[in-house]
Parts: sequence; structure tokens; C-alpha cells
Amino acid sequence: MRIQNYGEWEGDKPGGHHPPNCTCYACNERRRAREAAEEETRRAAEYDRRMARAKARGQGRTTPATTSPRGGSLRTLLLCLFFMSAIVGVVLAAVIIIDPGRLTTASPPSPVVAPPPTEEASTETPEPTPGPTLTPTLVPGTPQPALTLGPAAIPTLAELRRVVLQAINGQRSRVGVSPVTLGTNGAAQAHAEASRDGCFTGHWGLDGTSPGMRYALAGGSQVNAENATGLNHCVRASERLQEVTDLAAAIADAQESLAGSPSHHRTMVSPYYEKVNIGIAWDQHTVWLVQQFEGGYVQFEQLPTLKGTVLSFSGQTTGGASLQYDRNGLKVDIYYHPLEPLTRGQVADVYCADGGELLGTLIAPAPPGYSYGSLDPAHTPYGRCRSPHSVPADTPAPSSYHEAKRKYDVVSSLPVSPASSLVEFVVSRRWRVDATKFDVTANVRDLLNMKGPGVYRLLFWGTVGGRVQVIADYPIFHEVNAPGGYARP
Repeated sequence: MRIQNYGEWEGDKPGGHHPPNCTCYACNERRRAREAAEEETRRAAEYDRRMARAKARGQGRTTPATTSPRGGSLRTLLLCLFFMSAIVGVVLAAVIIIDPGRLTTASPPSPVVAPPPTEEASTETPEPTPGPTLTPTLVPGTPQPALTLGPAAIPTLAELRRVVLQAINGQRSRVGVSPVTLGTNGAAQAHAEASRDGCFTGHWGLDGTSPGMRYALAGGSQVNAENATGLNHCVRASERLQEVTDLAAAIADAQESLAGSPSHHRTMVSPYYEKVNIGIAWDQHTVWLVQQFEGGYVQFEQLPTLKGTVLSFSGQTTGGASLQYDRNGLKVDIYYHPLEPLTRGQVADVYCADGGELLGTLIAPAPPGYSYGSLDPAHTPYGRCRSPHSVPADTPAPSSYHEAKRKYDVVSSLPVSPASSLVEFVVSRRWRVDATKFDVTANVRDLLNMKGPGVYRLLFWGTVGGRVQVIADYPIFHEVNAPGGYARP
């Protein structure tokens, strides 16, 4: 604001002007004195208003100096006001520059990355559909205690798992479902670490394994399902992604993102799971959280095993499950997956993992004196996820967060595809099955000849709580080397 010096009104001054209606010096002097007094009053009031505003902003108030409105004292007052205003301006500028609460930088802030969850990069694995049931004409012939981690604490892996377990059971409690306990299967932890080291997130591993395969290699044999979340690309320094400064908070955010996804939440609160195996890995930019839920409905005496072309297994049901699928009691479907290494581009281009291609179903021998009138393959529809093996190996992997997010938005919007198979009926050689026990042997030569080397996955069906569902899930690695790194407990 420009301040005019009222002590010098002569028109010959640069920028000055003559006051109107005054023709003599005395008149001008009286007018100057009167207007100076008025101006001093106005400026004092303005000064008070400015100080009040400064005090409201926390800048404090100073006591204004007073002087005579006459002659040289007026000039002195105005000069003092001018220099005080300049000093106050410098002080305020210094406060704004020095005050950390007001400090800003010229460069834009790093983006806060909330990576999309994944149950295969955030996915819903389709519910398995039972294979066909042959109906031929027979012709004669305890919750953990609450755990709170302060922001300065460096949590251990065990403590982080307890945080996640507590959050999961909180979700289950809200819908009236019994809590799960912490499992000991190591597949979830191995997959979390492999995802971090390989810069990807998904159900499929770069070694070609699906969740059920890894779970079995780590010693599991129950029905199981996986949730997972993390970044799906290799972070470059130029991306300037926000770094993880509070590991417990980052894990809590990852868990919250999974709970906020309908498909992951559905897995999380399913009453048919009794345990959860939790895998956690992290770097400076994000965390990878893997949850592998498992049931507890089958106790195998002999795990499914192939000797040549002969498949055999035995055991009994537990946990309230029964073998009452149909008149045969037990139902076992056989699926197929190839086992080949995958690239990051292939893994990033799919959203979910399923049982594989449905090949056949085991059935009991015909009763003595009877035979099956027909064993023609049955046309069976079911849902299929896109297989990573159908994606070209040279498909580019995402190279930035935004590329990974765009890829995720595309693949996650793809529906589970309808599929169908001609399912073979495999008549068992031995079929000793009652409501809770089973002992089965069958020659599956035709199925093995159909596909050759690969992973043959057995889904065991039964009844739990009046509902027909998968009660056990076990893959057999046939003429292929099973990947390592999934240590059994």
C-alpha cells in the first residue's frame, strides 16, 4: 500500500498535487493540521484492526506508540509507522519460512499407493461344480487376545500374524461365524515372499503352481482357499512411491482392503474354514499379505497316490462331515493342470485360479450280478478362470503402479468363463465306503493317457451341515518335478 507524505503538498514535488479551494499558505497550514489529525485518527483505527487480525492469527499484538499530531512529530510518527510495517512484514515472512507447519517444497508429494487386493490380484475363485453323477440303468448280470502395537514398536512376524488373525475373527464375529485358529502350513508365507522377490501378486506362482498345489506341497490336504494382496510390478526409484514407515499400520491397511472386497470377505467369513495360514512379506514400499484358509473334514490314512496308473487313497471324515453325496456316498472328481514356469506377464494377465480342466469322476463298481448299461462320457458345464498358460509368455509385465492398476482393472472385470467337458466315468476296483470311512482303488490309465505329464487334482465331495461341498483337495504331480521351497511343518 502506497503511503503519501502529507507534510509535503507542494505541487512542484514529483507526484504531488495542489489541494483544492486553498489559495494562501496559512489556509493550507490549517487545512494540513486538521487533515493530519483526521488522518492520524484513521490510521490509529486501521492499526488497531490490523493488530486484532494479527492476534487472531496467533501473531500477537504490539502496543502502538503515541505522539503529537502536530508538525515534525507527525512526520516522525508516519516514518515510524512505515518502518514498523516493513519490520513486521519481514518478521512474518521469516515465520512463514521457518515454521515447519507452513513449510512446503517445490516438488509434488509422493503418491500414496493403496495396491489393489488380490485373491489372484484380488479375485474370486469360482465355486467348484461337482462332476456328473452316473445314473445308468442297472441290468441284471479360541480367539487370540487383543494385540496392540504402538507406532514405535518393531513387530515380529508372529505379532503381525496375530494382528491379522484378530481382524479376520472380528469380521467373522460380525456375521455370527466361529473364529478360525492360526494354521501351520507354510505355503502362504512362501508365496508372500516369492511375490515380493518376483515383483508380482496373484494366485499363480512363477513356478507354475496354484494355491492348492502349494498348500499340498507344504503338507496340506483339506479344502482350501486363498486371499492375497500386494504390488504387481517392480518399483523404480523414479516413481517416488510412499515408503512404509509403520509396518503394523500397513498390514492393517492390507487386511482392510481384503475385507472390503466382496469375494475376499466371503472367503474370510466362510463357516466351512477352521484355520487360516497367514503369509506376510514386505519391502520399503508395500506389504504382501497372503491368507490361505483351510477346513478340517478329512483325515487321510493314505494320501492319494499313483503307482503306475493305479490311484489309491483311504481315510475317514472328521469335523461333522459325512460321505452322503449320492447313493455311492463318496464323490471324487479329477481335474488337470499343466505344470510349466510362468512369466510375470502371464501371471499379471489373469485374475483367478480354479481346479483346472475336469477330466473324470470316480464311481463305485456295479453291485454283484449287475453291470453298467453305458459308460459314455457325460457333457458337463462348469466355470473356468482364464488360465495363465493361455497367455503368451512374452506378454509384457506391468512396469509401473499405474500400468499394474490399469491391467488389474481390465482382468478383474472379466467374468468367469463358462466351460464344458466330456467327463469320463472311472469305475473303481475297490470301493469300501460308508458314511464316514473310505478306501478306494481305481485304474486311471485313460485319464493319464488323455493329458500326460502334469498335475492331477482330486476334489473330494461330502456333506457338511446339510450342504454338499468339497471336503478335501489334493494334487498329484505325475511325471513332473514338483517345485521346492514349500517346506512341510
